[in-house]
Amino acid sequence: MMLDRSRRWCEWRGWGVRHGTVRVTLSLLQAEKAGRRTAFSGDGRLRPLWDIGGRTVDGE
Repeated sequence: MMLDRSRRWCEWRGWGVRHGTVRVTLSLLQAEKAGRRTAFSGDGRLRPLWDIGGRTVDGE
């Protein structure tokens, strides 16, 4: 009956309701469809460029 899985999902969802969550859907596009056309700069890791606020400089 998959009750353990349902229980874990309900606990996870309850945590999100109490503490707040942001749900997003990310999609990778082909370069021909407005995707990235240049290499990553810096150390080769792409970092998110959004700011959802509510954080201090040290991440708290």
